Amino acid sequence: MNISGSRGLLREVWTSTRPSSVSAVGGLKSTASDYHSEVLPEASSPTQASFAESTSFSDRLRGFFVPPSDNNYIFYIQADDQAELYLSMNESAAFKVRYTLVD
Repeated sequence: MNISGSRGLLREVWTSTRPSSVSAVGGLKSTASDYHSEVLPEASSPTQASFAESTSFSDRLRGFFVPPSDNNYIFYIQADDQAELYLSMNESAAFKVRYTLVD
């Protein structure tokens, strides 16, 4: 199987937008004036602020995982505040399912 496109996770940051819930982060728009993005080559969050984020900002990581073989996989999520992990069984975010919540 050959998958085209960028490798890594798309990290999206809103430096001053505060949604009403962590679930509402999924509906934030890339057209907002405080929106920034970068591609992370590894499946981890950066250890330093990339866009002068303060201690309060909204952040979303998105990517496309193609397993190299049929197997069981473990995904981890870590946050110092609230976070949710969603996965979809295909390329459509419309079919995403929340698997875990960090509160």
